[in-house]
Amino acid sequence: MAYSHIRFIPYHTPTIYLAGTARQELPAGMLLDYREQQTIFEQFPDLKLAAGLVDREKVLGKKPPIYTVKLSGAPDCLKRVKSDADVFSRLQRTLTALELAVTTLESRKDLKKDGVLNIFAMPEFFFRPPDELGSYSEDMYKAIANVLAATIGPKKALKNWLVIPGTIMWSGLRNDPAGLKKKVMVDHNTALLINGGVEFRGGMTVEKYFPVSTDGMPSNRQGYENLLPKDLAFKGEWITTAEYFKRQDMWGNVNEHIIDFRGVRMGMEICADHGMLKCYPFVTKDIVAQLLVSCGRPLVKSNVCTTDNGYFMRIDGYHGAGLRRDFRKINGYGNKKRETFDRWDASSYAEMSPTTLDLLSKKANPYIEHEIPFEKGHPLYWVPPKDANMKDWAFYRQGITFFEPQAI
Repeated sequence: MAYSHIRFIPYHTPTIYLAGTARQELPAGMLLDYREQQTIFEQFPDLKLAAGLVDREKVLGKKPPIYTVKLSGAPDCLKRVKSDADVFSRLQRTLTALELAVTTLESRKDLKKDGVLNIFAMPEFFFRPPDELGSYSEDMYKAIANVLAATIGPKKALKNWLVIPGTIMWSGLRNDPAGLKKKVMVDHNTALLINGGVEFRGGMTVEKYFPVSTDGMPSNRQGYENLLPKDLAFKGEWITTAEYFKRQDMWGNVNEHIIDFRGVRMGMEICADHGMLKCYPFVTKDIVAQLLVSCGRPLVKSNVCTTDNGYFMRIDGYHGAGLRRDFRKINGYGNKKRETFDRWDASSYAEMSPTTLDLLSKKANPYIEHEIPFEKGHPLYWVPPKDANMKDWAFYRQGITFFEPQAI
């Protein structure tokens, strides 16, 4: 099926915060219990949940009773994710929010439109262990990826959806391309793209190349060798994905940042990678949309490179003030002399609507069609840690936003 429109549906929730200058991970919180699930889905009392990711009939446990999420996957992967309470909670919250989005869209006639590709995206770092090291082992990464892909992939209601469940922080042991017999531990920040159809059922991946201080990779590992958990125990060299690709002489494989899906060609970047597409002049094929999954990385107009009348989408997990979910239309390109300019040129920048000034003046984004807020007391509200800056935390509006579908 070729699509005539795209719709951006960001699930905006904080995924990291800074206490002073120290980066802090966020525990996922307790599993949602029966009463909390009732609250989330009470607007659909007589409707079957559209995707079937959450089971309204079967209850797991008694104290308190908890709705199950219908997890699928390899037996060893299921066992691994269920053995970690924080990972299981993140999976449950992801699938619950996705179920809420799908069921809302299916049950609201005013929101339905044929020929639409729905892009459900979550912020960078959503899957990240809340400990000092902040990285899963490769086995846990594979388990999370397997369960997400196996659970979301077969769902018929998600046939016209691309689901990006944030990013997964993990570390894996590799042969050092520069040392042959030497081993290195490579830090990864990986986004999955999953579709309830054929193409991306297995989970296409996009890797982040450029780590920054909020990633905490790999410098936060140095000196912790004796404190590493058993499945990450390693006393050798820790390197970033960027360094690993450079040593392989594969630096700049931009295809990993291009998504071709049923006639829709998009660029995707993770946080500090915003701008990579502009760094490769040989990439001249048109992209109709650009997606930025981040935690603190703002939109940079000179790093936008869609076609005219294309779209820029962004979801941000940093807890402070500022725009944290964004949808813009690209009206054209220029430079300081107001000349027409090739969008791939480093000196060009996008003319966009609504403007940043419009959005910062607290005007409503004109492309927003519907919102489900997660305010304090809502089961999916991410409760701040006790030492969080509450003034900053208050700026982050949690919830799910449905932007109007736009023609491509």
